[in-house]
Amino acid sequence: MAEAAALSLGQSREPPALDVLKNRYAAGADESLRRALLAGLALAREDSAFEFLFSLVETAPEKIAAQALAALAIYRHDERIRSRVAALVEHRKGNLLRQVLAAEFGLTPPLKP
Repeated sequence: MAEAAALSLGQSREPPALDVLKNRYAAGADESLRRALLAGLALAREDSAFEFLFSLVETAPEKIAAQALAALAIYRHDERIRSRVAALVEHRKGNLLRQVLAAEFGLTPPLKP
């Protein structure tokens, strides 16, 4: 039920609902709920939600960054999103993000040494 609520909050696109999602994410969640919170934020299609997800791709531990990247994959055909996530992944070390970027976005950034 919590996962459905997270998706519904994101779809509402209301700033207070996005704050609820971000605050719940910051409070900690199991993996299933974390994925739903990230998906809810992606569904919001709001700049603040996108920036939150981009910041996770950029700085979060690789597993969490990969989940944020996967949540953004619903916009794989949006060039603005594609180019931003590609640039963020290019600056990260580790292969998990590159694998998710290739699988979800069809993009392959160069490998980091």
